[in-house]
Amino acid sequence: MGIRVALIDQHGAFLGVRQGRFVLKVKNEVKWEMAPSELDSIVIVTEGSSLSAAAVSLASTFGVDLVFMRGSKPLARVIPYKYGTLMRNWSLQLRAYESGAVNLARAFLEGKLHNQRMVLMEYSRRFRGGGRDAGFLEDKAREIAVRLSELGNASSVEELLVVEAHAARSYWEAVSRIIPSELGFSHRYTRSNPPEGELDPFNTALNIGYALLRKEVWRGVFLAGLNPYVGFLHKPRGSSPLWS
Repeated sequence: MGIRVALIDQHGAFLGVRQGRFVLKVKNEVKWEMAPSELDSIVIVTEGSSLSAAAVSLASTFGVDLVFMRGSKPLARVIPYKYGTLMRNWSLQLRAYESGAVNLARAFLEGKLHNQRMVLMEYSRRFRGGGRDAGFLEDKAREIAVRLSELGNASSVEELLVVEAHAARSYWEAVSRIIPSELGFSHRYTRSNPPEGELDPFNTALNIGYALLRKEVWRGVFLAGLNPYVGFLHKPRGSSPLWS
């Protein structure tokens, strides 16, 4: 079963509780009513909505994630009171960061680069099966394999990030040959390197997907009792979770 999410995106919406069930109203009209067992998350994406203390209490009691978003970025979430008792987990996480960040970061990137290579190999197989030239994809898959072997020689997180960047360039160059040319994708643009003009549909879809993924990763980190501000691949920044 997939993640069950209720989205509150209408101005004037109010989330309350009736007989142990969540009730969403807009201008006194009931839009939906759900039991806590039917939901994993409630996501509020408009500042023109509100919710009751009873709704917060019900969500916290049954482990329903309450997330507030502004645009594509998570803004805040309701954290149960007991979350503050998990300092032991945080201490162990910080100790692991100080003593084994390079090894853990290397393991994460090994998985990422392996998956990128396998995606390209799968599409090269499909290209060959359809009578299309797969040489470019195979070349890029080999480039990623070389980068994968270089991870073992890296002695710092900074060196690992350089290898990751080279692999990413090969991967997205290959992706530009996989998706339909009419989408206009030629380069992966992110918030740190936006295009000069309008963003193409494929990059737009990727950014939306990553925004939704950030919310789920954020939730998973909290449920595991980990500190989202202490990571292994990127340096702690204090003001933002490490994946934002």
